[in-house]
Amino acid sequence: MKYDIYAKIMWALLKNDFTKELSCFLSEEDSKAIMVKGKQEYRKIIERTDGIGGMKRNPMTMNLINCSMLIAVYKASKEKITADQMGQIYVNALSGNAIVRKFSKKDCFNADWQKKRNEIALESQKREFSNDWVSEFRPGKNVNEYGINFYECGICKLCKQENCFELASQMCKFDYIMAEAMGAELTRTKTIAGGDQLCDFFYRKKQ
Repeated sequence: MKYDIYAKIMWALLKNDFTKELSCFLSEEDSKAIMVKGKQEYRKIIERTDGIGGMKRNPMTMNLINCSMLIAVYKASKEKITADQMGQIYVNALSGNAIVRKFSKKDCFNADWQKKRNEIALESQKREFSNDWVSEFRPGKNVNEYGINFYECGICKLCKQENCFELASQMCKFDYIMAEAMGAELTRTKTIAGGDQLCDFFYRKKQ
């Protein structure tokens, strides 16, 4: 991937939130030092990771960038932070960010959005990019529900590449926060990060 404007914005957007959450487990001095080292590692991870088409072509790119930041901070902590603590830091940092919350409030329960999501799924099935997600869109009984099955996960691939697969399941936790922001109830019984063959997301609009 390229260390482009999207990667730079991601770090700038979440830096203070990550620092604040790290301070719940470490001293303020250690937290700031980790973020300094983490930024250097973040760029290295971005640049050594094969892209999946870029933001304009594939919006899932943002998830890879986001995961790169999580991994970078985790590595920079040099085992001062456990995977479970890193998961808490990640969820709280994103949940507490006003801009992230605003952009999470997207309307997914309309025909146009679901049509576009199906197009993303069909495109992913071509397997053009090795680090991409591979998904299948499953229409619901009506526009107020839908499912997405993921058969390959870009986050799992990146975590394996960086030898920290224990972080993959931590990122799964944020899916429920995202669903809440969307005004949806998420049901999921399987995850690739948990050792299953797929992730079976099913969203139903809250009444």
